Amino acid sequence: MGKIHADNWSVAAVAAVAILAGSGLGFRSLARLYQRQVTAPLIAPGTFLTLPLELGRWQGADVPLKEAVVRATDTQDHVNRSYQRSDGAGMVSLFIGYSFRPRDLFPHRPEVCYPGAGWSHKDTTRRRVAVPFGDMPVQIHEFRKGMLADQRIAVLNYYVIDGSYFANVEDLRDRAWKPSAQARYVVQVQIAAVPYGQEMTPEEMVVDFARASAQPIHDLVATAVRNAEAAKGDVAQ
Repeated sequence: MGKIHADNWSVAAVAAVAILAGSGLGFRSLARLYQRQVTAPLIAPGTFLTLPLELGRWQGADVPLKEAVVRATDTQDHVNRSYQRSDGAGMVSLFIGYSFRPRDLFPHRPEVCYPGAGWSHKDTTRRRVAVPFGDMPVQIHEFRKGMLADQRIAVLNYYVIDGSYFANVEDLRDRAWKPSAQARYVVQVQIAAVPYGQEMTPEEMVVDFARASAQPIHDLVATAVRNAEAAKGDVAQ
């Protein structure tokens, strides 16, 4: 099984959360363009903790967060975990955050927050990852840190907004200007990895895990929203 220095892995284990505490006030104006927003959550607290710990070849473990960190993420529900491949070829950290207020999650972007935490932004690539329900758009960021840039981390990021998938909040600009624009819920998924053994690069790890986790996350969100809407219907009758 591959090994990694504990200090390096601790960076990856908290990376998906650390960047969420950054600022991006300019993108709050984008959220304000949405004409209608719900005033109550569609996804019940604790929903994302029901995400399976076993996802294909990946086995997970919860990494609890301090309350202060949770508050900084501006989420109404979240899950923070590390996942390791059963063959020892890779390890990633996963953070999923949910909000029914787009303005809360839109500012938290890797390309803004990692540099704010001392990482140098080296590259960003956009790609579509083949998953069971289609080609999912994602962004993959590479950051480095240290005098000789000896620490490296890859971060894959995407959003699920009202059932539609986006690689970056900038993709929402055209949609936000439409008179009928609305956002009932926003889910942000971030997967981070540092070098781990020789079998896979950090970029390969985050993509491999994104493929393994996309359908379970998709199903979890769809079921939670469907149940919430059904419950509202029962109350209204």
